[in-house]
Amino acid sequence: MRTLYIILLVLFTLLSVGACRETETSGSIASTPRPARIQEPGKTSIPFAFRGIYVSSSKTLEQSIEVAVKGDKWLIQLPGGQRTVLSTDVIYLIDHEKASYHEPDARERQGLGLDDIKPGEQFSNGIFAWSTDMFFRTEFYDQLEEVSRVNNMVLFSKRHSRPQELVTVDTKSGMITKREVPSWKEVTEQGSFVTYMRELRDVSYELDDKVFNIPEGYRLITADESRRTPNKKL
Repeated sequence: MRTLYIILLVLFTLLSVGACRETETSGSIASTPRPARIQEPGKTSIPFAFRGIYVSSSKTLEQSIEVAVKGDKWLIQLPGGQRTVLSTDVIYLIDHEKASYHEPDARERQGLGLDDIKPGEQFSNGIFAWSTDMFFRTEFYDQLEEVSRVNNMVLFSKRHSRPQELVTVDTKSGMITKREVPSWKEVTEQGSFVTYMRELRDVSYELDDKVFNIPEGYRLITADESRRTPNKKL
């Protein structure tokens, strides 16, 4: 009888200690604040189709160019707005001042980095990537820390970036729409780092294939003719 009493007492003591520890642990979890972090797995993405105005700005300069992508088709307006590179079944260089278009020759292809662009790689190589400052590179969510959120637009800071780079993601499409990139080499009069803004504005995710048509009235010429043809008077 005494042995049974001792066994029951030991069991009761063990159960009491376990309950106390569970209460302490759960209380600790509840009282410890957790950093805000997006729950979506994987990484940011690039939609099958989108169109927008890519804007880059610094202390004294703002530049905007049109970009559009649909599957393997893409176009990008070159800085200055005079010319556009259009890639469909054939790559054309469109000159809006001359109202003409032509297939780039070897010299032009090299200068535009067109031979470096393989299908689906326009965001990481060649003229599309260069003209957009590698804006469309993807980011892994586990490398981002959520700062704020308004509807489906989420502002993140990049982990381990010093000075801090901020990234805005449209979580509905998974696409990055804005980057705020500080330059550690440049400092303002107030002592803060100069920040370069990279942004995709007026974004549309529904594109008609007509976007990738040669403008009506433009004539096909050769690369040599394009260098000889005077600009069209506006």
